[in-house]
Parts: sequence; C-alpha cells; structure tokens
Amino acid sequence: MGRWRFPAVPLAVRLLLTTAGTTGVLCLQQRARDAAAQRFEARTVLMRDFVVSYVADLLDRERIQAGAFMTDASMSERDFVRSVGAFGYPAAAWDGLPQPATVTSTAA
Repeated sequence: MGRWRFPAVPLAVRLLLTTAGTTGVLCLQQRARDAAAQRFEARTVLMRDFVVSYVADLLDRERIQAGAFMTDASMSERDFVRSVGAFGYPAAAWDGLPQPATVTSTAA
C-alpha cells in the first residue's frame, strides 16, 4: 500500500492543478466571448442610431431643398432637370407645362 501512496499524491496534485487551470481558461474564454458579443451589440446599436439619424437628416435637407426649388408657380426645364438630378429621381419626366417663354426675332 505504501508503494502506491507516493505516486498517487503527485498525480492528485497534478490532476487538481490541471482541473483548476482548465476551469480558469474556460472562464476566461467565456468572458472574452461575452465581451465580444456585448461589443458587437453596442456597435450594432450605434450603427443603427447613426443610420436613422443620417436618413432623417437627409430627408429634412431634401424637404428644405424641394421647398426652396419647387415653390414657384412655374419652373423652367433647367431648374426641373437640376432638381431631379440633385434628388435622384430618375423616373421624373418634364411634362412641358409651363414652358419658359421663347423669344423670336421679327427683324428682317
């Protein structure tokens, strides 16, 4: 019996140290994963808030510009094309009403 007691003590100590080290590594790994998930969530919320703010600001600016460019009773084709190009409305078409006055020369 004394013969097995000597190797059993170091093996038991080694087993305890290995178990403690493995548990420590697993806890650190889990904390690192949780921290990465938390950072990802925070960045996602930050990006969402940025996009919402950016789009709201863009829509407000377009509304102000549209009010400034398109409040007249008539609009020239040049202003229409410029406004449509600035706002990015490719489906908009100039219907020709009202058309700007044309000057014709009657001199002979």
